[in-house]
Amino acid sequence: KNSVRFQRRRLLSGEMTISDHELLRRFGAERSEPAFTELVGRHLDLVYSAALRQMDGDASAAEDITQAVFTDLARKAARLGRHTSLTGWLYTSTRYLAANARRDEHRRRQRELKAFAMNQLLQPAGPTPDWDQIRPVLDEAMHELAAVDREAVLLRFFERRPLAEVGERLGLGENAARMRVDRALDKLRRALARRGVTSTAAALMLALTGQAVAAAPTGLAPRVSHAAIAGAAAGVATGGGLLLTLITLMTRTQIMILIGAAALALLLTPFAWRQSSAGRGDPRTDRAQDSSAPPTEAAASEAATIVADAAEVSADAAADDASLGRLHLTLLAADSGRPVPNVLVERGWVTDAKFLSLRDGTVNVTYPKTTKELRLTTRADGFADTCLKWSLERGEVVPAAYTVNLERSVPIGGTVVDADGKPVADAKVGFNHEGEPGASSRTESHDFVWVEVATDEVGRWQINRIAESMISRLYGGARHPDHVDTAMLSLRQDKKAEKALRAGKHVFRLGRAVTITGLVVDTTDNPVAGAQVSVGRVGMSGRREGISETDGSFRISGCPPGKQLLSAQAKGYAATTEEVTLAADSAPFRLVLREGKVLRLRVVAQNGQPVSKANVWLNTLDQGEIIPGKPASVQVEVELRTDPDGRAVWEEAPDTELSFDIHASGHMRVSSYKVRADGQEHTVTLPSALTIFGSVRDAKSGEPVPKFRIITGWPQPNFQTGMTNPAWSPIDRFWLSFGGGEYRHTFEEPVVVGMKDPGYVFKFEADGYAPFVSRTFSAEEGEVRLDVTLRTGAATTVTVLTPAGRPAANAEIALVSLGGQVRISGAGFEQHNSVGSIRMATDRDGRFQLPADESLLSVIAAHAEGFGEATPQQFAGAQATWRLLSWGRIEGKWVSGDQPAVGREVLLVTPEGQSGPLQFDFNTAKTQTDADGRFSYAHVPPGRVKLTRLIRSEQGDGRTSWGHGRSTEVDV
Repeated sequence: KNSVRFQRRRLLSGEMTISDHELLRRFGAERSEPAFTELVGRHLDLVYSAALRQMDGDASAAEDITQAVFTDLARKAARLGRHTSLTGWLYTSTRYLAANARRDEHRRRQRELKAFAMNQLLQPAGPTPDWDQIRPVLDEAMHELAAVDREAVLLRFFERRPLAEVGERLGLGENAARMRVDRALDKLRRALARRGVTSTAAALMLALTGQAVAAAPTGLAPRVSHAAIAGAAAGVATGGGLLLTLITLMTRTQIMILIGAAALALLLTPFAWRQSSAGRGDPRTDRAQDSSAPPTEAAASEAATIVADAAEVSADAAADDASLGRLHLTLLAADSGRPVPNVLVERGWVTDAKFLSLRDGTVNVTYPKTTKELRLTTRADGFADTCLKWSLERGEVVPAAYTVNLERSVPIGGTVVDADGKPVADAKVGFNHEGEPGASSRTESHDFVWVEVATDEVGRWQINRIAESMISRLYGGARHPDHVDTAMLSLRQDKKAEKALRAGKHVFRLGRAVTITGLVVDTTDNPVAGAQVSVGRVGMSGRREGISETDGSFRISGCPPGKQLLSAQAKGYAATTEEVTLAADSAPFRLVLREGKVLRLRVVAQNGQPVSKANVWLNTLDQGEIIPGKPASVQVEVELRTDPDGRAVWEEAPDTELSFDIHASGHMRVSSYKVRADGQEHTVTLPSALTIFGSVRDAKSGEPVPKFRIITGWPQPNFQTGMTNPAWSPIDRFWLSFGGGEYRHTFEEPVVVGMKDPGYVFKFEADGYAPFVSRTFSAEEGEVRLDVTLRTGAATTVTVLTPAGRPAANAEIALVSLGGQVRISGAGFEQHNSVGSIRMATDRDGRFQLPADESLLSVIAAHAEGFGEATPQQFAGAQATWRLLSWGRIEGKWVSGDQPAVGREVLLVTPEGQSGPLQFDFNTAKTQTDADGRFSYAHVPPGRVKLTRLIRSEQGDGRTSWGHGRSTEVDV
């Protein structure tokens, strides 16, 4: 209906124009040159500007790319008549042709990284500083957006269409189009931030509006139209229209280069044909696709192939480059042993190259030998994501060939509904996983960063990329900009949800949101246009944002009701944040922006020398809950860099106490540095980092241990046992793997201002050896050499069985030392409060390796079906079998007199005097009685436990504390 109204308004006003698709249809069916010329005129600036950015500001090359894009459009006019977006197709085609042109140039130069970086650009002189940062990475970031988001940004800022027309093109109303554009712009801002370009949405909007599209050279349009039509015609006759058209635009030198390249191509044709035939059974379609969509979707598979092939071709062209390493991967299905084709292999934490396996399951991966870490991730529908990692800076060696047995993934799915139970389309459902200590020390794992999909028109979704071993460690939720995000779901604590997810029947229910309005003004009551207004904390998924209009007004939908932080920021003012209460009937809010104060910091080392290039980051995350009467922490993204004199200045700081984290390479990070912007220079001293290095050798032979790992811990007193034990980190990045018998690592963990340095303890482990635990090292020791000798000691392979006798796959194992403890949480272990214990998991066959560690006191196992506790001495020999006991269950009823006690809180604890290694996590051991006074615990270890009444007490500062009331002991 909105589309019809829009067309009717344009028709009545005399502004009605023929659509792109109609013009393309006329050209394809009638070869109408005026129709094609009109198309070129409409989109020429968009294509030329994108090509100019991607060709290093080379106007001649940009014209060649522009010509090639429109020639391709002319050739494919008949097939593109039903394409959903001509604007998006032209933009994506420009990217691919520019990437090909750059790749050819990079081949000739044979520079190390440029053989891969299809989107790497050099910055031309002249643009403003902001645009100078954005320009080199803009198009790469744009292609990270989903197709509909990219289309919204292109139409609004690149082609400068009014919102009404944007909505008409996207099938939305004007208000919906505004929200779509705002969300897409924010996604682009975050994509740019991941590339080091930080900006507010308002600043990015201004930059795009003013700089994204430049006028094409005068006279280019008729030349492009004429040559494109001629090239398309020649292409029909000879099959080489694109080549002929490019020749007509080339200089003599360019033609000679092309002839030489053609001769080389003839020599390589048999090899190229052989590779192509082996890798693909079907010819590639001609459509330009969206490379940002997941490769599991049919619509994106072609784009993934194009990008992957480009990377493979670049690698082949650089085969003689001694600075590049090569890895021949073979990808096989674990259950059948058959090769798996069309597997996307992504390189890097943030993908910097993509490769695609051929029909025989092989793929050649190339990488710069100077890289510190080679990280590869496989992605294929129906198979679990597999992560491969080699740390070159830690002495690990990338093999010439490696075989990966891809496990079948476990599909999970469900539906997203709103507060009324109605399906929600285009909601985002995403999952991450709790870390497993030691995963980073393994070459192969099933780790992933974040997997997210969108719901279909009936609110359904499915993810089919996660390994069986990761399911029980998942946490995630659903979100939609018009609704309140769901609470975070943890499968470790909610086994019913895991069962529903496996069955594809889990329901995520979004909350009912409110829409708020308001006004942003300065201290003289003048409206502030272009201010970024937000609800919520920086970096949180539930944050909602909007931009103030020319009259200072703003409107933000999808806001969670209740107490929230409402913030505004604009160039030339200090950001402001207020605590507000949001409701459906909230009156318009009024935010006043004031003149900013000058904050001056100087960062120095312990010897007083300035520290340049230090990151000074405003910490908005660790401010805790909103406390009545206390000023809210200002929610604004600020990251400063110190100059050569160690100085950093923030010209628009708010007049309130601020908390910063300061970090520089080679120094300990300083956390929670409190300061107020008063114009005076404040000096921050960064302590030197702790660096440990040395060798790890066999105690008997003196030979280097080829592969080992170091587990990082901190000395922590156990107040129940009176002992001090290492609190081994549960965070994977503190489990460091090394090769070659040598190690070196620098620790730069935060030093909290006003708190004592706790020191570090290290455990050295290697297969076939007993572990070695170091003394405590102070961070003040600076650089320390520690040479370690390991004694041989055979580990025991323990096979864990469920109570029914089946292998207990993915059971959690805790190895507890003297005085250590582990906390039970549901049917597993709590992640962060287990002192003096090392955690691991059994494999798919229920096995784990019990090291020959004399300090171990207890071994504890937790699995969905059972529980076990044993001593290391019970597992004698090279192999052992351990059958778990069933979990206990407690059901109870609380009565007061003759009436059920409703809403009473009960806590499950260890009885006094029982200071063993097993304890209960407070958050999961706490429950509440229902309307009948009943309560229950589903996973209780066999043994004696105590049930205690909890007495809640609300503190004056908004915090909650609990005391213990009556209790009773129970034998489970």
